[in-house]
Amino acid sequence: MGRPISPPSFLAYDVPMELLMAVAGFVGGWLLVAGPIFQAAVELREHEAAGKRYLMDRSVPDTLHAVSAWWWLLPPVKIILENNRNNRNKREYFSHLPAEDARVLLSFISKATGWVYVAAGAFLIAVKETFELVEELHLELWVFWVAVVVMFLIAVMNTVLRMQRGQRMAKRSKES
Repeated sequence: MGRPISPPSFLAYDVPMELLMAVAGFVGGWLLVAGPIFQAAVELREHEAAGKRYLMDRSVPDTLHAVSAWWWLLPPVKIILENNRNNRNKREYFSHLPAEDARVLLSFISKATGWVYVAAGAFLIAVKETFELVEELHLELWVFWVAVVVMFLIAVMNTVLRMQRGQRMAKRSKES
C-alpha cells in the first residue's frame, strides 16, 4: 500500500461545500441581475433617439376622457378602466404612425419589455440566493435586506458608470 494522496494545498482549508455553493449562487445571481440591466441599457441606447421621438410625440391628441378618481373606491375596476383607456390611446396613436415608424417603436417597446422580464426574473433568483447565503452564515434577517439593496444598487451603478464611460470615450473620439 502506498501513501495516501493528499489534496493540493489550496484545498486544505476546511471550507464547507454548502458555504462555497451559497457564495457561488449569490455571486451568480447578482451577475444575472447586472448583465440584463447593462445589456438593456446598451440595446435601448441604440433605439433611444427613435423611441424618444415617438414617445414624446403629441401630434395625436388624447381625446379620451380621464377615468374618474372615484373609481379608486373599487381599485380593480379603476385598473381595468385605465388599462382599457390606455389601450384605446395606443391603438389611436399607432393608427396615425407610418408603418416603418410603428415598426421601430414596437421593436423598442418589445426589447424594453423583454429586458424587464429578464432582469426581474434574475432579481428574484438573486434575492433567493442572497437569502440562502445569509442563512448559511447564520446572519440576522436585516443583513439579508441590506445585502439585497446594496447589491441591487451595485448592479445599477455598474451600468450607469459603464454607460457614462462609454459616452465620454465616444465624445473624445469625435473630438479627435
